[in-house]
Amino acid sequence: MKPLSLIIITASLLLAGAKHTMAESENPLPDALLASLSVNGQAELKVAPDQVVVDLGVSTIAASADEAMAANSASMQRVLSALRDLGLAPKTRQFRIQPLWTPRPGKADPDWQATINGYKVDNSVIVESSDLSLAGAIIGRATTAGANHVNGVSFGLSQPRLHREAAIKQATENAASDARSLAAAAGQKLVRIVNLVLDHSDASPVQLRQKNMLRSVAMAEDAGGPPLEAADVTVRAAVSIRYEIRSGLGSD
Repeated sequence: MKPLSLIIITASLLLAGAKHTMAESENPLPDALLASLSVNGQAELKVAPDQVVVDLGVSTIAASADEAMAANSASMQRVLSALRDLGLAPKTRQFRIQPLWTPRPGKADPDWQATINGYKVDNSVIVESSDLSLAGAIIGRATTAGANHVNGVSFGLSQPRLHREAAIKQATENAASDARSLAAAAGQKLVRIVNLVLDHSDASPVQLRQKNMLRSVAMAEDAGGPPLEAADVTVRAAVSIRYEIRSGLGSD
């Protein structure tokens, strides 16, 4: 019969060895030291817009601030009424009063000082509609009622996040497909994703070009307003994926 102390020592050494082996399997190499491959995936979707946004307003100039405000308010009330008649709910974007100063003459005296020679009032509103066919009518009705500047017209998406998610999914699938092809061509096997990054994702509204916008304003006196056609919104996404790899054909 072996001494009890020898049995205990032998069992302890075996247990220590087992723990060491388990520790190695539970603590793999740091990600920075792994054999790996990296891929990028992009996606670009064309989506029909479902929303139009028009930024327009009234600018007035008068000798006094009160006169400028009174004229501006009268014109803007007519503009708001015209837009509400279309079933729209315009919202104020900006209201500003600023003095107008005399310009400095070419040969001004040393003691020359600028003086206020008038006031300018700007009042702009944002108008949104899910009826894209109203885009031209919004400008036409507003300018007929007194609006004298259109700051911008854009066609966009009311729920851009839904389409961004679709683009992200497509970009990720594209990256994964490229990774499988690359690994197979190199005789490697994809083990796991080590790093996954969303590089960018956007669904920017389509802005009406300035020269086209000015042409539209010039045509706004037509009964139906200027003709405006909405272009598709481009939704983009890009991702980066890094995979751990090991030798062996095929992929998970």
